Amino acid sequence: VAALARLRLGRVLRAQGDLGEALACVRAAQGWYRASGGGDHARLADCLVASMDPESSDAMTMLEAVLDDARRSGDPEVQVLALDALALRSASTGNLAGARALLEVADAAMPQARVRVTDDDCTVPPAWVSTGSRLASTYPGAIVTGRVRPVGDPRAVRGEVPRVPREV
Repeated sequence: VAALARLRLGRVLRAQGDLGEALACVRAAQGWYRASGGGDHARLADCLVASMDPESSDAMTMLEAVLDDARRSGDPEVQVLALDALALRSASTGNLAGARALLEVADAAMPQARVRVTDDDCTVPPAWVSTGSRLASTYPGAIVTGRVRPVGDPRAVRGEVPRVPREV
């Protein structure tokens, strides 16, 4: 949870213009993910470090490696972020045609990207993002959710959607 918090703090600090502190937070999270064997946020940390470091001479190579890894693992969210970061780097070097082409690929990948939300007091297993993606792909149009405990009479919670097999 601490590594995820550092990733989020890094993104907030970057938005506030404190790039040095933002990069320090994201690098700390990146180190934790590497030491623990990865997890779903490891690619995100790599992508953020590569896109945030203005001094990095190999940012494009790093972002391309993140993009390749995200494609191999079927992670459309990180694919979109890596493509966007690559487009920004391309545009900053004057390669506007290359940037436009990268953004078109990112736009095409957007429909596969999914939003995942938890309560703020929720602890999830390391592979919950990839598990949710797999289930959402297996059951198109379904809502992938954890256990929902209604308050009061459980019969009051009715749904029109048929239940699909439960996977953990």
